[in-house]
Amino acid sequence: MSVNELQRLAKARYVSLTTQGPDASTNGKQVWVVRDGDALVVALAETSPEISQIQADSNVRLAPCDLRGRPQGSATPGTAQIRPAVVDLETYKDLAKRKYDWPDFFIAKVARLGKPKDQMVTVRISLTDK
Repeated sequence: MSVNELQRLAKARYVSLTTQGPDASTNGKQVWVVRDGDALVVALAETSPEISQIQADSNVRLAPCDLRGRPQGSATPGTAQIRPAVVDLETYKDLAKRKYDWPDFFIAKVARLGKPKDQMVTVRISLTDK
C-alpha cells in the first residue's frame, strides 16, 4: 500500500467503491470516505448489495469520483472488512463530521441512508498492492 494512494483517496470528496458480484460482474457505488489510521472507512446499509458482495469476496477497488459516481482518477485495490459494531459507526460519524464539516443533524441523516429500517454498518478498507 502506498501512503500517497491512501492520502489521495482520503482527500477525495467521494469515492467509487467497486465490488464483484457472484457472476463476476462489477458493481460501483459512490460513497463518502474517511481515513481512520492506515485504512479508509465507508458506511453502507446492512442490506445493500455491496455488503453481500463483500461477504463473498473482500477484494474491492476504490477510485475518486464525482457526485454522480463518475471516476475522476485511477482505481486502487483494497481488502474490505465489514464492521457492524456501533462504536465503529460512531467513529465514522465523528470523522465524517470533521472531514466534511457537517452539522450534527446531517451526520445523523447520513448514518441512516437507505430505508429507515436498514441498519448501518461500516466497512474498513485496507489498500493493497494487488
